[in-house]
Amino acid sequence: MPALPLASPDEARLDPLIAVALKEARIDPNWASTVRSLATGKLSPRTLNCCGSGCKPCVNDIKRVTADVLTSLQDPAAAERRLEDAQAGLARRGARRLARGLKRRLLG
Repeated sequence: MPALPLASPDEARLDPLIAVALKEARIDPNWASTVRSLATGKLSPRTLNCCGSGCKPCVNDIKRVTADVLTSLQDPAAAERRLEDAQAGLARRGARRLARGLKRRLLG
């Protein structure tokens, strides 16, 4: 993992950014606590080593997500844009789902 400044445990954007990064990496949200522990320094990245078994997610994937979150926190404007884009994406997906449901009901 690159040498990035660790996040403060009370950083308000930390948990939302973790959720977005995990979703983008297609990793189960249950890994959020591990990413949070790595991002805040509670857990050392040296304690997580890839065993080479091909498991998903690999600890290297978790480390990449953590680095992604820490990089996002370095630029507040970029972090806000990323969170807004994630919200907009949810709204677009919800609108598409609603439209498909209405189409099915109307067309039979």
